[in-house]
Amino acid sequence: MPVTIQDIKEHREHFGIGDITDMDIGEYKRLLDGGAFFWINHNEIIRHTLSEEYIAATPEQVDALIEHLKQFKEKMIAAGK
Repeated sequence: MPVTIQDIKEHREHFGIGDITDMDIGEYKRLLDGGAFFWINHNEIIRHTLSEEYIAATPEQVDALIEHLKQFKEKMIAAGK
């Protein structure tokens, strides 16, 4: 079942997620630590909190995800963020 706008609203309210574009790093880390974006299930699979989609199921996939995120980071830095 697709994620609806209402699902997103309820998720944001449940975790207290504000405007991420002006969120300080402490608040962002609190949300990460609280499982607002990702969590790991009983099978040690990383899942997206809102959609419950599997994100990574092996350490190698986590490494690939980290490398991919580093590429995004470099694009942000190059754009002056």
